[in-house]
Amino acid sequence: AKLSPTFKVYAKIPRPDGAREGSMPYAAWKSESISTETSEKVSLLAIAWDRRVQVAKLVKSELKVCWRWTTDSSAVGLAWLDEQILVILTATGQLCLFSKDGNLIHQRSFSMGGSCGEDLMSYHAYFSNVFGNPEKAHHNCLGVRGATLYILRPSQLVVSRLLSWKERIEVLHKAGDWTSALNMAMSLYDGQAHAVIDLPKNLDDVQKTLMPYLVQLLLSYVDEVFSYIAVTSGNQHGQPGQSNELKYDADFVNPDIKEQYTLVGGVSVEFCLHIKRLDVLFDEIFPKYVAVNHKDTFLELLEPYILKDMLGSLPPEIMQALVEHYSTKGWLQRVEQCVLHMDMLSLDFNQVVRLCREHRLHGALIYLFNKGLDDFRTPLEELFLILRDSKRESATALGYKMLVYLKYCFQGFAFPPGRGAFPSTRVPSLKRELVQFLLEEASSPNSSTAMCLPYSGPNPNLLSLLELDTEATLDVLRYAFVEGENESYSPASDPANSKMETAEVVFSTIEGINLVQKVVDVLAVILNLSYFQTGGTFNNKDEICTDIWPTRKDTEYILDFISFLIASEKAKVSKDTLRQIFECLTLGNETYPNVSGRIVETFNRKQKQLTALLEVLPEEDWDADYLLNLCERAQLHQTVI
Repeated sequence: AKLSPTFKVYAKIPRPDGAREGSMPYAAWKSESISTETSEKVSLLAIAWDRRVQVAKLVKSELKVCWRWTTDSSAVGLAWLDEQILVILTATGQLCLFSKDGNLIHQRSFSMGGSCGEDLMSYHAYFSNVFGNPEKAHHNCLGVRGATLYILRPSQLVVSRLLSWKERIEVLHKAGDWTSALNMAMSLYDGQAHAVIDLPKNLDDVQKTLMPYLVQLLLSYVDEVFSYIAVTSGNQHGQPGQSNELKYDADFVNPDIKEQYTLVGGVSVEFCLHIKRLDVLFDEIFPKYVAVNHKDTFLELLEPYILKDMLGSLPPEIMQALVEHYSTKGWLQRVEQCVLHMDMLSLDFNQVVRLCREHRLHGALIYLFNKGLDDFRTPLEELFLILRDSKRESATALGYKMLVYLKYCFQGFAFPPGRGAFPSTRVPSLKRELVQFLLEEASSPNSSTAMCLPYSGPNPNLLSLLELDTEATLDVLRYAFVEGENESYSPASDPANSKMETAEVVFSTIEGINLVQKVVDVLAVILNLSYFQTGGTFNNKDEICTDIWPTRKDTEYILDFISFLIASEKAKVSKDTLRQIFECLTLGNETYPNVSGRIVETFNRKQKQLTALLEVLPEEDWDADYLLNLCERAQLHQTVI
């Protein structure tokens, strides 16, 4: 109701359903700020009637009930503690703190003894119910001043106050409940703690106020637990003057002791991440682990947080220690995954690259150059240098990794797998860069080398991969000349219509005809170098290569690939190379005995491939009589027709 200048009733709130007849209602008003940016406020009206509680909001003379709930017993007092917290006293002697939407925050007894049979609160009995019986009214027996509650009893004044934010933590700390103390600290830091009236309203100011205390709290926790572990494990502090390293012995490698340090470290990491103080973690807590000979324990507990992208950067000395420790343990794949989850902008790039080189983290090295510098060539140069100095078995594994890397780049995907795709505008230039790198000639012994080829050989980058696996290398190389990511080249496939297939291939993506022609020219030169078919060359490890390369099957793969590019009408070859292609497609029926029916399949493939080739070649480029003789001998009747 409004009293001035004239009396006016705005709303009438009836007794809630379920409230006892004759029960006393208790009400309390509170102004609530709508936003921190404006001074506009709205009024809240809380009414407790028996066990029913309602909170209404008054906006522009309109009263609307927004929240309702029920208490365990009848209310005998009601007051606002602040804009969000409501204090309700019940007939059973309970002091309850509720949020304005009805969530119970805290509950405890306010009955502190007194005379036997004394009422919980003072009252008067001037009001009577409908039956004429007096009802006890406890109005004005509950008061709030700041964080203090005053409860008036017949012979006592009960004073109860809210603990300050620091006292709330200290109570838990002194009780030995470190977990709850740290959780309370984080709740305060996040602005999620209830009924806190001694902190600023702005969250940034709250966090600045709390920060020094939170740091000291965490360090106290670590020191106390470390001391407890030392005592329980029989490793108490040594004699005065004894160094920290000598105060702890080798017994600390005990799994149970390590687990305790891991638990402490996990709490420390999560707390520091939460309050955004990684400097405390690495500058204050890490040295404590080093002092008790548990440096490795600390490093290992970082891994899950790195892999979950919660810990995206490490100081240089921590990063180096992590890589060296994992390398010593033989956990190269695990530490490589850690590097892949690092934030490029926060890393000491040169240091991490050096560590990856020293510990042969090839996948991470590729990722660093690709992601950090948009450089796709340097990783290949690095890998080819490693390839030169590797033994044959490890060189083979590295060579296949390079092929996978090239395939992903040609298809527009980041490497290692699962790291997304490149922008479509970047793929054409990327293809051009990598193909040009593969076609480079050897300008010096340090440029790049082949596994078992003389350093003076032409195009050593491409040669080393061809010698590793000719079929796989050509299959990967084809992705550089096609648009569709699912298209692939396989000389063993059966092109039902070779001309139609190649017509769908888009070659304009990497500098068009010129680069395609250069690939054909290089492959033709490789086939014409007869000394590659002699064994007995050496690499830097003095390993003799007894394998002959290229074998007949390797030669067939190369000629098939050249014919594929010729059929696309984007490249030409000399008559001598063309003669080799014709002979490959007509002479001999090389089969694959491990696959049934392969003879007929290979025969049909060669015949269709030759037919498609002849359809795009000018007649003056081939000798009709010679080719007719080859086809008749091979019984390629469709080609003859």
